Amino acid sequence: MLLGLYVTVFLFQIAESVRDGAMELILVQGIWRHGDRSPTKTFPTDPFQDGNWTFGGGGFGQLSPIGMKQHMNLGKLLRSTYVDSGFLAQRYSSKEIYIRSTDKNRTIISAMSNLLGMYSTNNAANIPGVDYPDEPGWPTGYVPVAIHTVDDDTDYIGNPDAVCPRQDKLWAMAKSSPELQAFQNRTDVVAMLNQLSKNCGEKVDIDNLWVVQDALMIEQLHANSTLRQVNKWFTDDLYNQMTVINDQVELYQNGIFNSSWSKRTTENTDFANSRPVYDTLEQRSSPLIRSTWRNEKMNLSADSTLMMNGLNIGLELQKLRGGSMINDINMHMNLKIACMSAKADDPKCKWVNGNKYYIYSAHDTTIYAFFSILGIAEKVVKPRGYPLYSAATFVELWLNHTDNKPYFKLNYHANDVNVTIYPITTQLADCNGKTYCSLDAFAKFASMAKPDQPMDQWCNVDPTLNAGSTWTVFITAIIAISYALLRN
Repeated sequence: MLLGLYVTVFLFQIAESVRDGAMELILVQGIWRHGDRSPTKTFPTDPFQDGNWTFGGGGFGQLSPIGMKQHMNLGKLLRSTYVDSGFLAQRYSSKEIYIRSTDKNRTIISAMSNLLGMYSTNNAANIPGVDYPDEPGWPTGYVPVAIHTVDDDTDYIGNPDAVCPRQDKLWAMAKSSPELQAFQNRTDVVAMLNQLSKNCGEKVDIDNLWVVQDALMIEQLHANSTLRQVNKWFTDDLYNQMTVINDQVELYQNGIFNSSWSKRTTENTDFANSRPVYDTLEQRSSPLIRSTWRNEKMNLSADSTLMMNGLNIGLELQKLRGGSMINDINMHMNLKIACMSAKADDPKCKWVNGNKYYIYSAHDTTIYAFFSILGIAEKVVKPRGYPLYSAATFVELWLNHTDNKPYFKLNYHANDVNVTIYPITTQLADCNGKTYCSLDAFAKFASMAKPDQPMDQWCNVDPTLNAGSTWTVFITAIIAISYALLRN
């Protein structure tokens, strides 16, 4: 009996190889957005303040039971994708799986809910007394999975809005540019912001417009009738107009300038076919929702950048918002490949050799910053704006046994209604329409967006003092040293 138990425990660690012809799946890394939540903040005259939100422990920014369900269902989908295929073991293995979350209740609990669906729901393979306590009161089959986190203010990988003075100053520079000045002074934008300022009890500008739009979106989902009874000024048309404007602000904040969206106004948008007002989460996530917006491939090129003070503002913003994430993912893939041929006792390979599934539980901003660097934000996220609740993207590392070279495949899960995971690698410019793309292409994106210094240092470098480039600073230093030597 005891021997049988040992054999069973051993077998759970053995997973099969997953192949697609000559391609073998080696590593999966994913970024997902948390599920449905309460607003993170709101405007002064909003009838729904912090105390009005009672689910998820109560208060602003908490995951709702709907959000928990969304991630449990995503976990079930991931089980069918990566566990049932044999890539991951039938039972949770701490060597195979690593989950990193931003330091927010909603992302941590989303990760817990996701792993519940992946490893604890109707999983007959789980063993009482081994995977979970065989004790009355413990939920039968529930296997707790460790969720790791770091301080949110300095989480430059998972939180694009971590404390970073350089990003704040770059954004201030961008707002002073002719393009953003024209946008902020556009008739429809000024009228919208003035109307909201009048009704919201505070000045609303492009920096805090998202607070109003986000709060009203969530309130429509959870208390639509009460919202409209109390806020008589709120209308569907008003909401759609502020959404159009806010979506454009999000593009700018992620370093995408001169896009087709910036040429649109609320005056020439057909709201009947634009993003609708949603009465339910199901309507909001419906794949039938259509947009009249033109989706274009966006890359950092001459027609999608903003040059100021010798800096490519778009690229600099993307380095700060998503550069750490894409380089962390790239590092894991390179290390995984290198360690496949390294000595078994190499210390740096100890953890990565066993790891097969590395997840970042994060935010819509995290996924969007990542997609912005890849140049696919406008193509993949539809109808427009930021990714929806429980949206997720997965970077799969594959090894081609014919040419013995590594490739990557990029997948996307759009929402909780159309519960599928589908490839989007073909959307990447450097992948030439292929589902499997050379790892060199991913490395190219990562290199382009790599922060110039460690982020805790780079965030304190003032871009307004930049004379044009690091090279200029270097030359200036050489001249200063030479001058000092000549004087001596």
